[in-house]
Amino acid sequence: MTYKKRTLKFQFTLKDGAFDGSGNDILTIDNIKAEIEIGAYGGISGTTLEARVFGLSIENMALLSYKGIQLNGAKQNMMKVWADDRPVFFGSITNCFADLNQMPDAPLIISAFSTGFDQSITAPPFSKEGIASVAEIITTIAASIGYTVVNNGVLARLENPYFEGNPISQIQQCAHAAGIEIDFRLGAIYIWPQGGSIDDTIPLISPEHGLIGYPVFSNYGINFQCQYSDLILRGRKVQIETSLPNGSGVYTVQSAIHHLSTWTEGAPWATIVWASIGQLTVRQ
Repeated sequence: MTYKKRTLKFQFTLKDGAFDGSGNDILTIDNIKAEIEIGAYGGISGTTLEARVFGLSIENMALLSYKGIQLNGAKQNMMKVWADDRPVFFGSITNCFADLNQMPDAPLIISAFSTGFDQSITAPPFSKEGIASVAEIITTIAASIGYTVVNNGVLARLENPYFEGNPISQIQQCAHAAGIEIDFRLGAIYIWPQGGSIDDTIPLISPEHGLIGYPVFSNYGINFQCQYSDLILRGRKVQIETSLPNGSGVYTVQSAIHHLSTWTEGAPWATIVWASIGQLTVRQ
């Protein structure tokens, strides 16, 4: 087995205050001990993040953590994460605190999700008379909060659409009304028809290509664990090759959890996946 040094990089942006006397509100840290869990489950939160980041000064931890919960509060600091120099998360910190009981190796413990800040934005209702394209509705609302939309085959239309609430809620209501799949990730909104896929990429997962152990069948498909790959995304199809009887085939990823850790011997760098057989209709 070939050993490879793994890296996690974090960038924090303060909504208020600065990390130094020069007024810098961005702090980037790399080559440190850290543990993260990234979840892609779908729904209004988009990609979620749980992290334990070590090596920060007490002063910087205080600036980032404030008083713990930040969701819908006065402060929502933003963060980006890279794994082996590839972006894996961008979103707002919703809960953050330091555990000084573990001094001198005290971690900053963070919860964040992709759409947290955008759900705190007030917006007028969206309405349009007559027949309207779902993709155009979502693109219009998304543009108001700086999101791009990636559409893989959504052709649905709605009559006299009307949606209220924050922009993310409006987009979610539109997707629900149209019966389409949607995901929020890395500053983009992905939409595709139910029974379809997020794009045409189909990663191969096998013992020679990252599969760990054997898949296990579930009520609606299959569960498996593999070496971490950013190719595994909710809504993307994967091709499984395994000696498990009847296990090989093409499945659609319904959820993926990435467990990544650095500077800890034997720590995980893996992904746990639940994938469905054929079409699985899930209302968001």
